[in-house]
Amino acid sequence: MARRKSSDPRRIFHIRLSNAEYADIERKAQDAGVTMADLMRTACREAIVVSQINTKVNAGELRRQNYLLATIGNNLNQLARHVNTHKRDADILTITLHLRVIARDIKRAFSLDGELIDERGRS
Repeated sequence: MARRKSSDPRRIFHIRLSNAEYADIERKAQDAGVTMADLMRTACREAIVVSQINTKVNAGELRRQNYLLATIGNNLNQLARHVNTHKRDADILTITLHLRVIARDIKRAFSLDGELIDERGRS
């Protein structure tokens, strides 16, 4: 008996596998109680794919964030050096102001919603 044609045209996808890969997929399909075709369709539908475009955008964003972190770290080091050098003359108000600016920069750089430093200057 000839196979009935479906109103939904089907496509055939060919894939080359080593004997070991074929045996592994065949075993997985048997363990799952499905055909190899069903296993492959399900695996392809549920696969998480990372787009090259997103990867490039994320890499650019990561470079920007690393640059901002380096700048923030430099600012913190300058503040720490100033405080250590001028222990008796250190102006706590000025230092707190600089820390708040750094906290604002961190929030902007990483789109953070929460407060990093509370009203009394504590983290």
